[in-house]
Amino acid sequence: MMKNSRGRLRKPNGKPLDYVIGDEDPDFNDFVTKCLDWNPEKRLTPDEALKHVWVLKGLPPQVLIHHQKMHNIATPELPSNVKMARDEFLLE
Repeated sequence: MMKNSRGRLRKPNGKPLDYVIGDEDPDFNDFVTKCLDWNPEKRLTPDEALKHVWVLKGLPPQVLIHHQKMHNIATPELPSNVKMARDEFLLE
């Protein structure tokens, strides 16, 4: 048990993460959950984090193209909406 800022006792994992950060974006929740996993074997590595769908979908297409090359991300690995935005940018 730990004390919170008000001096009340709190137990770890007392509230679900979705409750604390909201549930508007399931990809964001998945990213945060995997980054904060206590088990280092399950926790995202920095390289895995850079390849996570939440990170990829937040990149502008011109940055995504560079990001793909730098982190060896094959186009089939991209989420379909990210692929479409990138392809539209390439056609311009």
